[in-house]
Amino acid sequence: LSLDPGVRIKLVKRRAQTSIFEWPGAQSDDESKLPLTNFEDCSFNSAMCCWVQDRQARDGNGNGDCATPYDKKCQDADPASARVASGYAFYPGDSEGAVHCHGLAWATDYQDSSHMFRGNNLFYVSMYDHLVQRGYVKAVPGAPMCGCIEQMPIVERSDCTEIKANRNQFKYNLDPTNGLKIKFSSINIQFNACQGVDNTNNDLEAYVKQLLADKKIPEAYLTGLQQTIVGDTCAAQIAAKEKELGI
Repeated sequence: LSLDPGVRIKLVKRRAQTSIFEWPGAQSDDESKLPLTNFEDCSFNSAMCCWVQDRQARDGNGNGDCATPYDKKCQDADPASARVASGYAFYPGDSEGAVHCHGLAWATDYQDSSHMFRGNNLFYVSMYDHLVQRGYVKAVPGAPMCGCIEQMPIVERSDCTEIKANRNQFKYNLDPTNGLKIKFSSINIQFNACQGVDNTNNDLEAYVKQLLADKKIPEAYLTGLQQTIVGDTCAAQIAAKEKELGI
């Protein structure tokens, strides 16, 4: 019998804790696997998802009256707010309603756990933690639901998840054609709220600042992220864009 999608995702989540998930924007030797353009470049080593509706009843997440019966009370409730203004659709003040954003970031060193297991982290954030556990659905109009930070709507802030990985055992294989290959035979991955600078946790910008402080990314990556995550300057950003467009 076919499994419920939520059950399937929960089963895959177990794999996400014990094996490496490929980043969806990575080039593959398999020509049938085309990279997803939402994740193809990620110039600032960070990605984010944003949702505008909560469709899971009585789970303790979200701001709306999302209750049973589903067909009457759980179709278009609000998620927990992160206050997003999307593209050229301007929402002064709080007029956009509740929108929730959650992101991840990674070091430039591909051997760093944040980089090596970024695909696992993306799966956890987008499919397991928010779709299955919280019931968050639907993207901000004009934007992808998830993508590299530079493709996402301008927001005041974003939650954040980081990886903690214990890599205990390795297998080595010397291939005459491809050289030395190292494969993990034992991995235990945990998904935690990001630990940012100044004890600011569960905050994407603070986590990127911590990566910078740890010399894991260049300063340009933080500057790039701050073009999308703008803190309390949303009103100024809207005014500047309206001036640019001659509105």
